[in-house]
Amino acid sequence: MLAMGIQGDLRHLPARPEARDLSSDHTKLRGVFGHLSPTPLEQGLGYMAAWVQEKGARKTAQFGAIEVTDKLPAFWLEDP
Repeated sequence: MLAMGIQGDLRHLPARPEARDLSSDHTKLRGVFGHLSPTPLEQGLGYMAAWVQEKGARKTAQFGAIEVTDKLPAFWLEDP
């Protein structure tokens, strides 16, 4: 968050099963784009911060009309 010039409110929550058990395969990505060099985290955050400064930050919209809230993280239901 320091890349954005702010001190954020970081919350550590228990891992959700869909994130904990996730895996990915980049075969299709490489087939379309070829080999891409990794971007270091700090550099990627800098790119994102520059984009936001150019385009402007957007406020996240609150989720509306969520039908199933079972096992939904409580902070997803908080006012942004």
